[in-house]
Amino acid sequence: MNRTLLMALFGLCFSWGTFNLGRAVGGPKFGLDFTQYYVASRLILEGKGNEIYGSNSSYHARAAAYGAVTEAGESMTNAYPPFAAFLLLPFALLPFRFSLVLFTILGLVASAVGVRLFFADEDQISRGSLTLAGLLVTFSFFPVYYSIYMGQMNALLFLLAAMALHAARRDRAWPCGLFIALATLLKIFPAVLIAYFAVKRKPRIVVATLVSIVVLTVMSFTVCDASLYRTYFTTVLPHQTQGGAFYRNQGLGGALARLMTNNAYVHAATNQPILAHWLGFCGGALLLIGALFVAARVESTSAMSDMGFGLVWVATLLALPTCWEHYAGMLLFGYLAFLRRALKDHTPRSVPIFLASFSYCVWTFLLTAGTDYEWLPRSVWFQPVFSAKFLAAGVLYFACMSMLRLAAREEPLPRAV
Repeated sequence: MNRTLLMALFGLCFSWGTFNLGRAVGGPKFGLDFTQYYVASRLILEGKGNEIYGSNSSYHARAAAYGAVTEAGESMTNAYPPFAAFLLLPFALLPFRFSLVLFTILGLVASAVGVRLFFADEDQISRGSLTLAGLLVTFSFFPVYYSIYMGQMNALLFLLAAMALHAARRDRAWPCGLFIALATLLKIFPAVLIAYFAVKRKPRIVVATLVSIVVLTVMSFTVCDASLYRTYFTTVLPHQTQGGAFYRNQGLGGALARLMTNNAYVHAATNQPILAHWLGFCGGALLLIGALFVAARVESTSAMSDMGFGLVWVATLLALPTCWEHYAGMLLFGYLAFLRRALKDHTPRSVPIFLASFSYCVWTFLLTAGTDYEWLPRSVWFQPVFSAKFLAAGVLYFACMSMLRLAAREEPLPRAV
C-alpha cells in the first residue's frame, strides 16, 4: 500500500481527529442524548418504568437528581424504544459522569472493531494495511465525533451492522439475525437490513432476525411493561419522524423542508409543507428501492458485495424524514468500500472514487459547528449550502451506483478469504 497515502491519512487523523475529540468531550452539551438513556434506565431500575417517556418538570428534576445533565445544565426526554433502556441498564448502575466517559470509550472501541470486521475477509497481507487505512479514515470523520459529543449510540449501531455483515459472509444466519435485531430494537431504521437480506435471497437471515426481535422484546418485558412499547410506537415515534427544517437534519426530508416550508433557518423558495412531505416520502422510497434493486444484483461472493451493503445504508439515511448529522457514521460503510476498491483494484475507477472522496470531505470539513450555519446568509440562494451534507450523501449514492454498474459489465474481482 502507498506509504505516502498512509502518512497523509495519519496526519489528518492526528490533527483533525484530535481537534474534534477535544471539541466533543470539552463541549457544553457533551453527553446530551446520553442523559435520556441514563435516566430511562435508572427509572426502570427503580421500578418506575412507566415514567421513561415523561416530559414534565418532574422528569427533568429526576434527571438533575441523578446528575444526568450536561455542563450546560440540560437533559433530554427519552425518544428511544424501551429496549434501549433495557440494554443499557448496566450503565445506570454507575454514577452519570463515569458512565458517560465509559460509554464514550466503548463507542470509540466499537468503531475500531467495526472497521476491523469490515476488512476481516481480506488476506493477511492486505488486512492489516486496509484496517489501518480504514481506522484513519474513520477517526478523521466528523460525524464520529459529533456522535460522541451528543452522547449517541451510533458507534454501537455501526459495530452491530459490521458484525451482521461479518456473520453473513460466513453464512451464519442466527448470529447475523441477532445483531440486526439488536440494532433494530435500539433504533428502528436498521430494520432496512431485513429488506436487504430479503432481496439478497437470504431467508434464513430474515427469519433469524424476526425471531430474535420477538425473543429480545419478550426478554425486555421483565423490566419494561408492554404498554411502554405501545406508547413508543403510537406517540413517541410518530413525533420523532416528523422531521423538520433544522439544519442538522440532512436527509431528503430535511432538505425539502428547508426549501419548501417557511422556517427560521433559511428563506424558502415556496411554502408547500404537504407537497414537501410527499415528495420526501416518495423520493426517499424510490432511492431506497433503487439501492435494494442494485444491491440484489451483486453476488454475495463478489468483491463488490460490500459496495451494495454501503449503498443501502446511504439510501436509508437519505430516505429518513429525520436524519441528524450524527447518523452519518453509517455512511462509513460506503466510504470504506471505496477505500477497499481504491487501494486494491489494479485499474481503479477514478470518477466514482473522486466523487466518494469529495463527499467524504464535505461531511468531514464543512459546517462542523452550529455557529457555522448561523453565520450563513439566509438568502434562498444559500439553500444548497444549508443542505450541503445531504447533497454530499447524494453524491456518494451516485458514486456507489456508478461503481456497481461499471463492475457489472466486467468479470467480478475474486473476494479474498
